[in-house]
Amino acid sequence: VEAGLAGVTLYQETYDRDRYAPYHPRGPKASFDWRYEAPERAAAAGVERLGFGFLLGLGDPAEELRAMVRHALDVRRRYPSVTLAIYAHVIGDGGLDGALDVFRRDADRGGDRGGRVNEAENPQHERARTA
Repeated sequence: VEAGLAGVTLYQETYDRDRYAPYHPRGPKASFDWRYEAPERAAAAGVERLGFGFLLGLGDPAEELRAMVRHALDVRRRYPSVTLAIYAHVIGDGGLDGALDVFRRDADRGGDRGGRVNEAENPQHERARTA
């Protein structure tokens, strides 16, 4: 940050722990939690812009999108001054249109997926359930 870093983008790849593990059996990305917590570490270090992403085609697109948005908003709640961006990279046909339709329906109904975060619904990260 002192050298001029203003933003970090990190693709979690998938928010499903069981799907994540086979893709990263060893090495620096092997820890789901370490990777999941990286945007928060960046925010704590003073990074002002955070990008969140996942790979479409690894898991259910609607669930991945929900988990990513909950993750981003959870970090923003702790660090309200950060600017957020969300991304999805398509693998195969991906199914982004269906995921966005589900997200829009939830938002139109005014549910928690419409901008508020309900940590109890995030099955992928223990800290989110206990925050």
